[in-house]
Amino acid sequence: MDYVTYLVNQIMQSKYWKSTAIVITWDDYGGFYDQVPPPQADQYGEGFRVPTLVISPWAKLHFIDNTTYEFASMIKLADTLFSIAPTAPRVVAANDMMNSFNFTQVPLAPLIEPDDVVGPVNVTTITTTATVTHTTTVTNRSTTTLTLSSTVTTTVNSLSTGGTLAVVVGAVVVASVAVIVGYQWGQRRARKALLGATR
Repeated sequence: MDYVTYLVNQIMQSKYWKSTAIVITWDDYGGFYDQVPPPQADQYGEGFRVPTLVISPWAKLHFIDNTTYEFASMIKLADTLFSIAPTAPRVVAANDMMNSFNFTQVPLAPLIEPDDVVGPVNVTTITTTATVTHTTTVTNRSTTTLTLSSTVTTTVNSLSTGGTLAVVVGAVVVASVAVIVGYQWGQRRARKALLGATR
């Protein structure tokens, strides 16, 4: 995010800030649980919700927009602002994000953020290595044997101390747990498939 912060800072400090709307979004939900099922917009449907930031002198201050948007909403926003008739079905059906803006407010001043959130590497260097190995062998009543085996090793070097360390160690632990849970789930599926094939 440091590079994105740098780019946003550059725009905020330029003559273009007063007429700019920056929309930052993620293209994937990251595998985190979401209790809200995705809506079915068309044959492809929507994915899980992702965070989106609207940065503009015209963005509503301290506002969380609960309107349902999708990636086509950014195109619909541009179509609305420039009076262009949308033609793609997804864009026609999408909400246009205008609810995130107030064009009658006093324009917000730039808010320059530090573009080195992670920061430079300190003299203290920490190396973290986590290895998870899981092997499962399933044999059905005949002679068919299925073996699943995988080793995941994560190594992180040259970390600055502080909060970053906790995040990385947490990520390594979460990745290790995900591998174990994933293989346990896969083991059950493999066992069912293997035993079901002989019945």
